[in-house]
Amino acid sequence: MDWIYWGVKAKHRFINRSLRLLAAELLSNGIVFPLKKITHVARPDGSNFMSFPSGHTNQAFVSATFMHKELGYLSPWYSIGAYTTATAVGMLRMMNNRHWLSDVLVGAGVGILSTNIVYLVFPEGNSRTKPDKTSDLIIVPSYNQGKCRLSYADDTKMKFCFNYSTKIILRWLLTFFSYNCLLA
Repeated sequence: MDWIYWGVKAKHRFINRSLRLLAAELLSNGIVFPLKKITHVARPDGSNFMSFPSGHTNQAFVSATFMHKELGYLSPWYSIGAYTTATAVGMLRMMNNRHWLSDVLVGAGVGILSTNIVYLVFPEGNSRTKPDKTSDLIIVPSYNQGKCRLSYADDTKMKFCFNYSTKIILRWLLTFFSYNCLLA
């Protein structure tokens, strides 16, 4: 069985929704981080010049839109809760003097747009109407204390399988995007 979200069945199978989320994250981060370097906008607190757009708000709205797409058809409260939380993230970034309103609005827009583009590109033939012949496996990227970690999760447990430094991962992503997106 493919249960997630506290026993609630999502719209798509585990592997298909995981690939959609990964693609949305890659697309949104592929937009946000180059924009931060190109625009070079100072933060309200003056700590650095990577304010525009808000990466935290972007991530929050990618997740909220993903939740809306996967569970919103069951009840509007899933979507309301997800978007309320994402909005709170953006407001807290402004209240903590880390972002301007424009940073938060563009971050939210990029997150919503990226997730919607991914759901338009992926075919809907991967919904629950076909028998599930795939395993329930997802690869989860995480970042902690200067290290990137890729973990994999299955039905029962989380296992850590890779532990790379940030520079190695960023170098691989830059090579991947430059080869597949810019040179294509």
